[in-house]
Amino acid sequence: MGISWKLKSHCKFLSARKSSHQGEFGGSSLRRYKPDVVWALGLLLLMGFAGPSVCSAQPQVTIMEIQGSGQFSPFDGQLVETTGVVTLFNSFGSSLWMQDPAGDGDASTSDGIFVSGGGFPRSGPRPAVGDFIRIIAQVQEQQFGNALPLTRLRRVDLIEVLSSANPLPAPVNLEDLPNELITEGIDFWEPLEGMLVAVANAHVVAATSPFGEFAMATSNDAKPGSGFFPKNSHLLIRSLGSETVDYNPERILVDDTSLNDPIIVQPGDRVRSLVGVVDYTFGAYKLQPVSFDIKTHNLPNLPASTPKGFAGDTTITTFNIENLFDLIDNPDKVDERSTPTPEELDRQLTKLALAMLVVNVSALFFWIDSGSAWFRECFLRNLQDEWPRTTLRAFNLWYVDVLLTYEVDVSATIAGITKSAWGLCFTLLGLGLSAWVAWRLRNRGDAHGGASDSLVVFTGLWLLVAVMLPTRVHERYVVMCLPFLIVLASAAWEPRSILRSAAVMGLVTAASFQLTHKDWLPLGADTWSTVLVYATEAEHAKWVERIEPERRGEIMPIGQALTISRRRFIKAHRAYAPYEWALTLVSLGSSVALFVSLSARPRVAPPTSR
Repeated sequence: MGISWKLKSHCKFLSARKSSHQGEFGGSSLRRYKPDVVWALGLLLLMGFAGPSVCSAQPQVTIMEIQGSGQFSPFDGQLVETTGVVTLFNSFGSSLWMQDPAGDGDASTSDGIFVSGGGFPRSGPRPAVGDFIRIIAQVQEQQFGNALPLTRLRRVDLIEVLSSANPLPAPVNLEDLPNELITEGIDFWEPLEGMLVAVANAHVVAATSPFGEFAMATSNDAKPGSGFFPKNSHLLIRSLGSETVDYNPERILVDDTSLNDPIIVQPGDRVRSLVGVVDYTFGAYKLQPVSFDIKTHNLPNLPASTPKGFAGDTTITTFNIENLFDLIDNPDKVDERSTPTPEELDRQLTKLALAMLVVNVSALFFWIDSGSAWFRECFLRNLQDEWPRTTLRAFNLWYVDVLLTYEVDVSATIAGITKSAWGLCFTLLGLGLSAWVAWRLRNRGDAHGGASDSLVVFTGLWLLVAVMLPTRVHERYVVMCLPFLIVLASAAWEPRSILRSAAVMGLVTAASFQLTHKDWLPLGADTWSTVLVYATEAEHAKWVERIEPERRGEIMPIGQALTISRRRFIKAHRAYAPYEWALTLVSLGSSVALFVSLSARPRVAPPTSR
């Protein structure tokens, strides 16, 4: 601090000497001031050894000057010095927002700014909310793809607390936002970037998402005719005519980056008050809460359904195999016309099997290469977002490896072979086994054999292989598999087989838990890779709190952070591991049992003695 203060004083002295003798440094006059010039050069050399100080080349500017009146800062890429009051930290304490307490009165320039990594100064005490700080950092316009830029400070060289316990700047009240054009919404939010804003008596119009975000609209904007529907408190897009769409720029997103836990709300809840900082992430402006008061409500009980008319007036549409069998076995009813003959049943079974076979053949490449992609959206999502993962919460063979290693990367090797290659081998082996079972059934020569029966068996087992073996499937694909497995269990092949019935029940049970995993499995074995980054950052923040103040600019060894984070994750996961193991083993055991029951030889009745 002493050397910085002295250099600052000398800089002011040099500036005064230069201004008082401005115009005298030409011609022979230069010789008169040569000692001053030599002294100044010596001072500059001293500064080089003393390190960075306030007498460096960065300009001293206000936050408003950094932000400018447009999307891009005029100081982009430059090292600057500015001041402001700390208004908010993110939940890890690694970044902060700051705002000029006075502002410049210009509605086109923002008074606040985001500081990335500002929570960890290289030296000195850590700033707190309400501290008036001086900061030296680089201006950056952070931009991804076609998203708008976010003006922020990064690569912090210095944070100095000038005073503490200062009142926060008064927030800007948000009352009536642009409600039709996206461009108007951008123009509204850009001058507020990084600033404190306040919302009162707002309507929640979208429930909390898995990313911890929810949406609300002010009372002035939550009006019928603008896309807001009071009956269900939803804000929907609408056509404005002439190929123009109202995308509801009046919708206010609220995030949880500044919170330890997200705010859980649903449409119909009211936000009595919320103060937050305007942020921009993932292509959307949103508020990072500082304080909030929210009134939630309980959903009403659903009315009980009262059947009307004759019993059985509810119709469930499925892949239609209704006409394959009698609905009611009534010996007194003359229903020969509706009961298919063996020839008709064989023809209908063949058509059903061929229809399923077409689906299987068209999806074969996706099973082997990227997962059963019957739905275009699911395939694209898996291909783009989940390509390097081994399983998507499907309790199949690959989930055993996930439970053992917590590793979901298909490029990892087992016995020198990548998991992706192992998955391909297992899948081809399963398809070959399905064909063998079907061929065995075809050549049985009894009432339960035949070409059509074997074709249906092969199709059903093919679907089972696609779900149970390692093919990067999604748990929702079990829905496609279950109806055909039920056909295998309930069709003409030994309907009283206990083993087959138990196998199908096991698969149905495991599939039900797979499809509802979000309700009972918040921390599965395959979520480690998802929480890895956040867990490691949290460990780093805790580590910085424990070390000496003069070391807080250091970075926690990444190996140490990973080890601690993984150990804590595994400890937290122990509560759910038994359920995952049980369902995985039930799925695989039931699959094996179904294969065995279908491939078993028919029991031959012992000869009767005369």
